[in-house]
Amino acid sequence: MDKKSDTLIAVPVNNNGDFFQKQYYELKQLDWADLLIVDDSDDSDAYDLVEDHTGAVFIKHELPLGYGASCITAHEYARDLGYETIILIDPENPDAREDIKTVLENLRYGYDIVSCSRILENYDVKKIKPDYLNITSEISLSIKSATDMDMTDPLTGILGARMTSLLNLELTDYTHGILLQLWIQSAYFKLTTLEIPALSGESFGRELELYEDPLGMFLAIIETERYLYPRETMN
Repeated sequence: MDKKSDTLIAVPVNNNGDFFQKQYYELKQLDWADLLIVDDSDDSDAYDLVEDHTGAVFIKHELPLGYGASCITAHEYARDLGYETIILIDPENPDAREDIKTVLENLRYGYDIVSCSRILENYDVKKIKPDYLNITSEISLSIKSATDMDMTDPLTGILGARMTSLLNLELTDYTHGILLQLWIQSAYFKLTTLEIPALSGESFGRELELYEDPLGMFLAIIETERYLYPRETMN
């Protein structure tokens, strides 16, 4: 598919085809952006789940590598084709079109990275499992200690960035830990970031279910990153 826009919408798919099908046809209506599907599934094929493949690029990993690997694939694709902006969408979170619009508006305003928090101004927060909230709170506190950034949802999969702002970043983790690398390195390189409310918080915490010890794993990633990108050199 020929590049027709400077904005790329990337959708990492990982065994969540039912959610992906619902989002796909809505995203295809955004004719002012290009659409990339990165399929990391082991039990389904995103390409086979939809009938209309026009206007979208599908990339399938030969083996399941992880969410972070899908983000890396999307970033490399956007970089190699010369996109100015990349927006990642969580296929399990509804109302993606409105979130995309808000993210893009703030990127055009001048921010380097904009993320959508699934619990900020979420009036259904009481419906979220307490364990999810506690783990995310611990991760947010660790991020603040490492960067002085106040974040409510550091693992959100709804975010966008200017491609030029990512040039110096080394994002290598194959898990959702790639997002923690993003926040610590963005602070180190003095990028401007903004966290705004997502229209829906429906998918909050589902990423934690993918890992045996999510808190331990993510805190270890933060410790490694803060060693490589120490806070005392950020100012």
